[in-house]
Amino acid sequence: MTKKIKISLFEMMLTLSTVIDFMSVEMNNHQIRVAYIAYRIGEEMGLPEEQLVDMIMASLIHDIGALSLQERLDTFHFEIKNPYQHAEIGYRLVKQFEPLKKIAKIIRYHHENWRESGKTLSGEDIPIESYIIHLADRVEILIRKNEEILGQKDRILSKVLNSTTNTFHPQALETLKAVSEKEYFWLEAVSEFIQSILSKAITYPSIELALNNFDNMAKLFGQIIDFRSRFTATHSSGVAITSEMLGRLLDLSEETCKLLHIAGYLHDLGKLVIPLEILEKPGKLSKEEFNVIKSHSFYTYYILETFESLDEVRKWAAFHHERLNGAGYPFHINQDNISFESRIVGVADVFTALTEDRPYRQGMAKNAVLSILDEMGKKNELDQRIITCLIEHYDEINEIRRVTQQKVLKEYENFLYTGTRE
Repeated sequence: MTKKIKISLFEMMLTLSTVIDFMSVEMNNHQIRVAYIAYRIGEEMGLPEEQLVDMIMASLIHDIGALSLQERLDTFHFEIKNPYQHAEIGYRLVKQFEPLKKIAKIIRYHHENWRESGKTLSGEDIPIESYIIHLADRVEILIRKNEEILGQKDRILSKVLNSTTNTFHPQALETLKAVSEKEYFWLEAVSEFIQSILSKAITYPSIELALNNFDNMAKLFGQIIDFRSRFTATHSSGVAITSEMLGRLLDLSEETCKLLHIAGYLHDLGKLVIPLEILEKPGKLSKEEFNVIKSHSFYTYYILETFESLDEVRKWAAFHHERLNGAGYPFHINQDNISFESRIVGVADVFTALTEDRPYRQGMAKNAVLSILDEMGKKNELDQRIITCLIEHYDEINEIRRVTQQKVLKEYENFLYTGTRE
């Protein structure tokens, strides 16, 4: 396969950052503000551009390892009781994706207190970027979003300067004091111009990914979505492998099958907007709760807008709840505007949801699944040709889905119970 996808690393990090911060309005723009504060400190300290790039990238996703809403909210206390677990999980998530390996270590140590040796107790070097992000992170959580910013400077600096003696890197702390004297620093830190400021501040690299490598990036996105809960921990992987298998059985090209796998990983990106209590609700959803659920594919559509080179995949992923008869959601497009690939992801999503365990029921037996799919085909909700293919190869597809999801569940448990460093 020769197809390569060119993407801007900065745009990819922005997308990831947006996805992570979607968990709660309380943390809206937290990571990009940390990136801005860290950038101004690093710039004033004279860090070379390459290090500034790495630091901004790491800042934008520094909380990627806080998988649950509660973990994210816990990081918003100035004194965090156990900051290392989410930093370690973040490190393990990010290092899987080759282009981000370099920043994984920065994320791993972004809650380390200053040590004169510059090393952890186990002898690992702590990057200067980690120390700067640590300081920037603590400054950002002290900002009160509903108050005028310039009047908060003295309170924030006092809190930071009076913290435990060895909490922050001394040079970074002195630099913060210097940049704090400039009003624009605070005004920019809370402005809507941060993205523009950071995008123009330095030159960011673009990367070309072969489809296999882009699939690894899509898997990273999928893990961020799914690992919020045991009940969703394997869903995207199930939809991804089922979509790819259906594509192969329906004689689509190798390239298209790989892209279907990517669409499966990405289809539920918007679920990060959905409160966990709704996703994990054991009983029937209320009308209001279902209306909230309906928004997730809308958010998937617009989150993926960043990746211009994947516009078709974006539609395959985001249209998974559209129906051929126009009765789906959120766009209510009909069969004239639903591509065959979108139809495949739609069938794969229903099949995976029916066969996997859910908070309110165990995975359904084969006859029950086939009955529901058959009924949806008759109502012209799902594509009958794709349903027929799935029925003809049901046992093969279901077994591969099951094995794939079991493997991912083990990965989830390894991430979830990671409390110590390698």
